[in-house]
Amino acid sequence: MRFLPAALGLLFAGASAFFHYSGYLGLMAKHAWTAATITIGVGIAFTLLSGAVGWFLGRNIQELSDPKQDRSHAAVLASCIIIFTGYTAYSMVTGRARSAQLDEITASSMTLERAQSIIAAGDRDEIRALSYNRSCPPEIMRKLALSEDDSVRANTAGNPATPADVATFLARDPNESVRIYAASHPSRRAPSPER
Repeated sequence: MRFLPAALGLLFAGASAFFHYSGYLGLMAKHAWTAATITIGVGIAFTLLSGAVGWFLGRNIQELSDPKQDRSHAAVLASCIIIFTGYTAYSMVTGRARSAQLDEITASSMTLERAQSIIAAGDRDEIRALSYNRSCPPEIMRKLALSEDDSVRANTAGNPATPADVATFLARDPNESVRIYAASHPSRRAPSPER
């Protein structure tokens, strides 16, 4: 029991570091440099926080095992930390599953029927992921260009699967981010001068 606070602190910190490092590697593989940098910064902070939570949990469990200590305070604090830890672990697992689902929508070969079902379901994150998909049918890209969600229109504007006339339409969008993405569309890039 003497080493329980240190052991739990190391265990919690190690688990947090592993989770964030694997997320960092995934982002680097996608060439998402900014997101990878943010993940490292957030990962360091969460690793330190997780280590502290693990240490406090171990300390309170240690106090609960000592018959000379007042157990009420330690029991309440240990319960709060256990609930927090359980919720965090659950969020990490479900967050990973959700991220994998959105990645699949972004990268998979998209049929017209599947794209229509995603739009009909109305899940905002899934529709945003769909607007990134480079195999998305042109008729779906036309629908996405009319979305009320600025992020969906911006993704659509920069997607090479978006028809040229839709990219031209989005180049006049009221939202500046959408116009910037539309300017990067292959149909709107200025041709390089011939030598």
